[in-house]
Amino acid sequence: MKNKSLLYICLVIWVLITLLRVAYHQPWYDEAHAYMLAQNLTIPELIAEMKYEGHLLVWYLLIMPFAKLKLWYPYPMQILNWFSAFIALLVMWKKAPFHPVTKTIITFSYPFIAEMPVIARCYSVGIMLLIIIASLYHKSLKHPIWYAVLILLCANTSVMALFGAAAFGIVFAYDLIRAALKDEVTRKNFRIAFSILALCAVLVLWQIGGAATYSVMQHGTFWENFASFIYGWYVNHQLVYIKYLFWGILGLTGAFTLPLLFLRNRKLLFILVFIFSCLLYCFIFRYPGFSQHYIFFWIYLLMIYWLLIEKEGRGTKLMVFAEVIFVLFFGIQLMSKETEMSKALYMSKAHSMYSKILSYVPNSNSRIILTGTAYERVVPYFDNVNIEIYSYSKAAPVNNCVLLEDTPVYQQLEQDMFIPTPSWLKLSVSSDKNNYVIIPNNSEEGSGIIKDNRKRYGLDFVGTLVYDAVLYKVVEIDDYEQK
Repeated sequence: MKNKSLLYICLVIWVLITLLRVAYHQPWYDEAHAYMLAQNLTIPELIAEMKYEGHLLVWYLLIMPFAKLKLWYPYPMQILNWFSAFIALLVMWKKAPFHPVTKTIITFSYPFIAEMPVIARCYSVGIMLLIIIASLYHKSLKHPIWYAVLILLCANTSVMALFGAAAFGIVFAYDLIRAALKDEVTRKNFRIAFSILALCAVLVLWQIGGAATYSVMQHGTFWENFASFIYGWYVNHQLVYIKYLFWGILGLTGAFTLPLLFLRNRKLLFILVFIFSCLLYCFIFRYPGFSQHYIFFWIYLLMIYWLLIEKEGRGTKLMVFAEVIFVLFFGIQLMSKETEMSKALYMSKAHSMYSKILSYVPNSNSRIILTGTAYERVVPYFDNVNIEIYSYSKAAPVNNCVLLEDTPVYQQLEQDMFIPTPSWLKLSVSSDKNNYVIIPNNSEEGSGIIKDNRKRYGLDFVGTLVYDAVLYKVVEIDDYEQK
């Protein structure tokens, strides 16, 4: 009864906090970008595009009906994402063999209280499926078809989840073959389950095969980004000793976990080493990663300790100590700056930008030119508005652009004062429309371009939209390049 009461209390508090955060969250460009792909592409076109996204198809299929019908953006995708996080948490509370205090710490750690339920990406769906896979791991041969289906779905959510699905899929295939040789599973179940695993491999290769040739944009190194995720940039200046505590806990967790798994469960050791090797290879050599990627370290360790304690039992002193180490590892996420309320409530101000634009721009015969990937976050709000949105880097309507993540070409006026290069911008303007351009707000004065130089470049300042964006009207197009 006490455990049930704690479950209900924690879930009620979690629901209230996360729904409040979702209500105040305005989607970032990466959330809007996935929505636009689901809206503008067919399923074959999406499959062809996945190698450039680093994700896979499941999330896009879930939001596609709402995106195609242009219904209630962004609420459907936010609700789907929140519900996935809720199911993951509920399954963890119901099935994981952890102490209630451990479950409480997990519930209010950064991955579960801030990132997963609030940021509407493909990751929460993958984590939900991973946790369900963990709950069925020791019963996989009793339900081989359903287990194979879960692996297929999980592998097709994101590359981060694919690493885990691949590891559990390899172990499951090994167990399935051994069980079939011993007649512990029927031939029918063996054939169906193995066919599903083979289909999973084909689908993954179809979507992301050749992705290694794609050069991704770098934003710092993995070690810099991961250190910031763990203890926060401000700690370097205020509480330096905290970072040694955090790295010490990480080192202790690794030093304890690997020998423990080697002695107790080598299948889980293989799964852990396989997954972490894939993650580190990806982050060090392919893409440095950010918070939404790093939480998978915590999720995968959660699964490993879950399965180890479930197999060994919670009663032994060694398993109690193992859970203490695990609690320390998750406890880092209670102390890091990522868990701050302001982090989770920090808004992209996409809807605020949209409202400002409507107050400045006539709702007919107008074109808005986006000069940066970040401004893609405002595009879905214009679904039912008669204003044309153009991509500066593509010189085409946004709805015709599959990939907007190109670096715009800017001309520097003075230090930290930039405008789009005139020859590029001219490709996107229309002679029979009111043309507006959104430019990064880089100046301390908040205008992006100093007043003395605005007119010379065919731009007339309209207003600051939000903290990072300024709106200009394009004027005198004909002799634009001579300005």
